Amino acid sequence: MPSRGGTILTRLLAAVAAAAVLATGCQAATNELHPSREELKAAPRGSLGQVIVDDDGHTVYLFEKDEADESYCHGACESVWPPLTTSRAPALEGRLDSSKVTLLKRGDGLMQVVYAGHPLYYYQGDTAPKDTNGQEKNHFGAHWYTLRPTGQKAEAKEDGGDSDGS
Repeated sequence: MPSRGGTILTRLLAAVAAAAVLATGCQAATNELHPSREELKAAPRGSLGQVIVDDDGHTVYLFEKDEADESYCHGACESVWPPLTTSRAPALEGRLDSSKVTLLKRGDGLMQVVYAGHPLYYYQGDTAPKDTNGQEKNHFGAHWYTLRPTGQKAEAKEDGGDSDGS
């Protein structure tokens, strides 16, 4: 018959194992919603001009709080702004510059795509390709912007033209 201390230890180990399974399942769900991307390209987005999108046409964003070698979007932030992750540097189409692409290893082990020093993210409020609902949002301590092929944040143009400012 196990001792009382052994029973508590067994329950504790079972709880830790269950938490690990749940954490793994949550991570898998995030990856299914935003699977690894193989290509980035520029696409017109109305008054924002040309911005960077993934191979399905979904807009990606930069977080002004981030640094080139560190993402400050974790936990609750990631549920609203999932990082653009990949297993290798994505192919680039059009005017995007391959010398501006790096990968950042996140705390969860995933590799996040970085363009011109900006870790890239999706916005959960964008439900279809071409959406830019995350533009200029102030969430989690800083603003979010779409990104031009030049590596600068995109801001709406007064004339509504499709120029990318480069």
